[in-house]
Amino acid sequence: MVVSANRQFTIEATPEKILDVMMDVEALPEWSGAHHDATVLERDGHGRPLRSMSTMRMAGLTDEQVLEYVYPDSGFGWRLVSSRHLKKQDATYTLTPDGTRTQVKLHLIVESAVPIPGFIMKRVVQAVVNTATDDLTKRVRTVQDRPTH
Repeated sequence: MVVSANRQFTIEATPEKILDVMMDVEALPEWSGAHHDATVLERDGHGRPLRSMSTMRMAGLTDEQVLEYVYPDSGFGWRLVSSRHLKKQDATYTLTPDGTRTQVKLHLIVESAVPIPGFIMKRVVQAVVNTATDDLTKRVRTVQDRPTH
């Protein structure tokens, strides 16, 4: 079953600040309730993650996922490399600066690799979308509000 989602929202931060949070893959368990752990497996010459592995729990399912990251000019994205439960999980964020804010568009496609009831699959996708939007927004705000030394 393939499920897609699109969400448009605003974050009170620059695209650079948002990308900093997105690229801090190892911090995902601090702000994403679904992530039990996350490790960067490979980085590019700029130190950005190219591949990661994480253990996640959503809608009663535990999964180990390997993701590859891409960095288009206007954002950030990932593609599923391997998973026990998913055949596909592609996400693209388009970040458009708007003064001190950023307009964010998320496009997500998820396809299960094993038979999963539709209502559970929709819950999984909704959990991914909530993390990718609401939890990301909160994390960016938290990181921005930290005092610098």
